[in-house]
Amino acid sequence: MSYEYLYRIVILGDSCAGKTSFMNKYISNETEFNNLPTIGIDFNAKILTGPENNNIKVHFWDTSGNKNFRSIARSYFRGVAGAVMLYNMDCRDTFSNLTSWLDDFRLSNSNKLTEIPIILLGANFGCDRAVSKEEGECYAKNNNLLYAEIDFTNHTPIHTKEHDILQPLWDKIWNTFIKGDEICSGIKKVNVYREEVLQPPSNIQKHSLSITNKIKEDACTIS
Repeated sequence: MSYEYLYRIVILGDSCAGKTSFMNKYISNETEFNNLPTIGIDFNAKILTGPENNNIKVHFWDTSGNKNFRSIARSYFRGVAGAVMLYNMDCRDTFSNLTSWLDDFRLSNSNKLTEIPIILLGANFGCDRAVSKEEGECYAKNNNLLYAEIDFTNHTPIHTKEHDILQPLWDKIWNTFIKGDEICSGIKKVNVYREEVLQPPSNIQKHSLSITNKIKEDACTIS
């Protein structure tokens, strides 16, 4: 399918926050939990319909929450159109660590004139809730984040024509960078008749070999 714009979106947060489960549910409506940790970086893509009925291809970069891959994750924070940050509302630590992820992301984009949009998602996996909705909403408001909650205990899709959990993020990206004419390296205008790939930032590509070696060295530490 052809498309007119290409967005690069990064997904960040602690291990067990629900990042990969979110990406799989959003892309293909998978309902099973993904309990396997991401080693390094995972990737997926989806074509969405934009506000003016133009097709937008979104590249999702799912970063590892493991501390051994934190430096790799930081490399993917740059050159993006927006970010999806998750915490597990059943696990207080994933909420407490949000500021560390947010600081890393904003420091990586500190040279931008316009703040990169971020949506914060609270993930429910069906255990006793450790973080209230009010806490999540307050944190988002105080840090200029969009906010929503996602329930992994039911089979309700999170992306349909009628409802898209990320719609506030898409609206903010469109109004800021497309309609507002602000420059963003995480967005590419493409020829609708030609497939183009939005590559990771150049600093990631030139270190691809070292990343591969790092993954091989540290894989044994991931259970």
